[in-house]
Amino acid sequence: MSEELIQQIIELQAKAVFQEDLLQSLNQIVIEQDKTIRALTERVQRWESKLDDMSYAIESGGTPQSEVPPHY
Repeated sequence: MSEELIQQIIELQAKAVFQEDLLQSLNQIVIEQDKTIRALTERVQRWESKLDDMSYAIESGGTPQSEVPPHY
C-alpha cells in the first residue's frame, strides 16, 4: 500500500473513533433530557390537578376535602 493510502485509512479511523465518542456523549445527553422531561411532565400533571381542585373550590364555594359526606 502506498503511504498516502495508509495515511487516509488512519485519518478515517480517527474520525470514526471521534464520531463514536460524540454519539455516546449525545446519547447520554438525550437520556438526561428524557429524565428531565418526564419529571417536568409529572410536575405539570400535579399542578393541573391542584388547579382543577382550586377551580372546583372557587366554583362551589368550598373545597372538596372540606365538604361533609351526606351521611354525617
